[in-house]
Amino acid sequence: MNLGIFKQNVNWNIDQIAVQVAQAEKVKGRAKSGFYKAAIILAASVIEALAFKLLETNEKLEMPLEDWDCVESNPLPKKYIIDGAQLSICKRVQQKFKLKKHTDFKKVNEVAQKLNIFSKSFFNKIEKVRELRNKIHIQGLNRPDRSYTKKELEFISSVMVELLDKLDLKE
Repeated sequence: MNLGIFKQNVNWNIDQIAVQVAQAEKVKGRAKSGFYKAAIILAASVIEALAFKLLETNEKLEMPLEDWDCVESNPLPKKYIIDGAQLSICKRVQQKFKLKKHTDFKKVNEVAQKLNIFSKSFFNKIEKVRELRNKIHIQGLNRPDRSYTKKELEFISSVMVELLDKLDLKE
């Protein structure tokens, strides 16, 4: 992706965050939470894109190995079925991590930490952002969710600034 287009998209989303914050400032009570929720989701989306871009710019680093994959599986005789599962012998391989367009946010963070692009403390900050973002998955919530705050958005914004600095994209 063209870095100019990427930067334009980041800036446009930051502008949209500002619109949501301005709307939050105009209302009282619980209504603020809805505007902060929209801003937090946008900000987390920007952070995810920035983390991805930062990892992409470091692709020349020695990428870590992925989990073991089983290939060329050969089932054992039927007498080796245990609890309904057939045992087999397989050849196992470990591939190097490859960044793909739709690599999961958590995976990007984990690889960036393994490569020392993110310190442990910064990794923890990004994971907190990811957890706040994941509250969008309302099917997994165990209580009414009306708790988005300016304080959370300020925290997320501070993480965004750190990433912008790392990518040298700040205006």
